[in-house]
Amino acid sequence: MCGWTFLDLIGIFIFNVFRKVREAHSRAVITTMNKYLIYLILIFFSLSINSSCTERKKQTSANPVEQLRWLCKANPEQDAKQAIAKSDFRLMAVYGYTLIIPGTKGDFKKYEKFYGIRPILGTSDAIQNEEHGTLNALASEYALKYNRIILKQKKLE
Repeated sequence: MCGWTFLDLIGIFIFNVFRKVREAHSRAVITTMNKYLIYLILIFFSLSINSSCTERKKQTSANPVEQLRWLCKANPEQDAKQAIAKSDFRLMAVYGYTLIIPGTKGDFKKYEKFYGIRPILGTSDAIQNEEHGTLNALASEYALKYNRIILKQKKLE
């Protein structure tokens, strides 16, 4: 079955179940079809939960305080200029209730599409302790200064 994706196999499975229903028209087959559809819905639900959890794990897998300590020695002006020299115009973002791009106004998707984003890992709206709160505020301040330089260099079209 080389070359078949999971969705291809699911499609073939659904097609065959419906074909059997059309051929047989029996109550038992319809009951079986309903059972298979329930299983299918559960599989898709579990896959969607698993894929969304994987993305969030990337952000939360390490200790957030450890992920943010680099900010104590960071220089947003120098870092932004180095990024510009490499033609990297992505804006810094921080995690909150949603992903926030400090220094921008309006449509988040517009900035994300035009510039790209680099989330600062470890930021969150769920503050773990006093140090995490301080570092979280420092991350927002860093992102604001960094983004202002990037935004001055490359204007939104």
